[in-house]
Amino acid sequence: MGTGATKKKPWYKRWWGILIIVLFALGLIGYVFTPSKSVPDVTGQTVAEAKTTLNQEGFTQITVTPETKGGDKKWKVKSQTPESDSKQKTSVSITLNAVRDNSDLSDIAEKGMMLDEVLIQLEDEGYSTADYKIKSDSGKAVLKPSNWIVLSAKDGVIRAHNKAADEEEARKKAEEEKRKAEEEAARKAEEEKKAAEEAARQQAEQQAQQQAAAEEAARQAQQQQQQQQQQQQQQQQAQQSAPQSSTGTVHGGSFCSSQGATGRSSAGTLLTCRVASDGRLRWMK
Repeated sequence: MGTGATKKKPWYKRWWGILIIVLFALGLIGYVFTPSKSVPDVTGQTVAEAKTTLNQEGFTQITVTPETKGGDKKWKVKSQTPESDSKQKTSVSITLNAVRDNSDLSDIAEKGMMLDEVLIQLEDEGYSTADYKIKSDSGKAVLKPSNWIVLSAKDGVIRAHNKAADEEEARKKAEEEKRKAEEEAARKAEEEKKAAEEAARQQAEQQAQQQAAAEEAARQAQQQQQQQQQQQQQQQQAQQSAPQSSTGTVHGGSFCSSQGATGRSSAGTLLTCRVASDGRLRWMK
């Protein structure tokens, strides 16, 4: 190495090395002069109470697991590290292992609420799915929370009822009742139609019978009239064909039976039996 070469400074003489040494010295001094205290037992306390207790003893470096999402009053300390009653510097980091206090489950999951809304609120309050169970009143699996309503929440168990199934059953029942009503209405309409057709048929049959009876009566009356006329004609023909003979004393205008017969009145007038204006045989001049 030449005489003109410059020798490098060791790291502890450089400015950044001096800074590291100073900071280390300050940290060491701080640690040495930081008081040591017995870590208080905060298990069983809420996270909020535990933090207050530790802060009062000078322990400010506190970590809570899992994250309580601001719900320190609803979480309780299950265990702590370092352990309680151990001598530690107040600058030590204390870890609190917390569990959710589920005593307010029934206040969140109220009867009649939709299950999907309850689950959102439970998550907002720091509940995990491991903190409660969901059971249906029918024993079936709860697959779609938006179809279910809360019946009760107790001892970490939320009991739910399938509201959608009720609505579907009610819809089917209404459709069945509507179908039956329509069938009954159609049946009654068909019966009324048949009754009306039968009444019309009977009325038409009765009218036809009455008309036939009237026609038969008219026919018989006409036939009887024809028979009477025929008898009269036969009588007249018989009387006309009978020999004329004179009878004893007769009375003018009285009935006679043999057309063409003659007779004399009490006055001696000759009278003849012939057809009068009324169509009957009478003694006439």
